Amino acid sequence: MGTLAKVYRLDVSRHTAAVYTSKEEEVKEIEALREKFAGNIGFAIQQYIENKLTTSQHET
Repeated sequence: MGTLAKVYRLDVSRHTAAVYTSKEEEVKEIEALREKFAGNIGFAIQQYIENKLTTSQHET
């Protein structure tokens, strides 16, 4: 690219970020929720996001 460089940022929804996360801790938490809710990944992801939002509200 020579002397010119560009940086791009992609913002995705919380649901999309949860689906595509590669962070081991998050993957394990979502997987545990999926097992808890009889394999329903959609509900597990929704619950994961709600848990995360509730936790972040208590920290501030």
